[in-house]
Amino acid sequence: MARQSDGEYARTLMKVLEEDCKRMGGSEAWSSIVLWEAEELQRQASKLTVSSEIAREMRLLADQARARVRETRAQTSKADAA
Repeated sequence: MARQSDGEYARTLMKVLEEDCKRMGGSEAWSSIVLWEAEELQRQASKLTVSSEIAREMRLLADQARARVRETRAQTSKADAA
């Protein structure tokens, strides 16, 4: 099997994170997975040899995923409190 280029690997990481954000719903387990993936994506953005545009996309997606987890957790907390 051929090794992925850094750009292909970056796109794969972003796709996985996007898919998992869709699966997350109100699940605490999925929220934790998404947070871990967002952190990993952030780390890889500075390690991989990719264009600055792709690195910027990676960081933006990681930020969006973290925001979505915060929003989901806030909604879950409100529902639990009610």
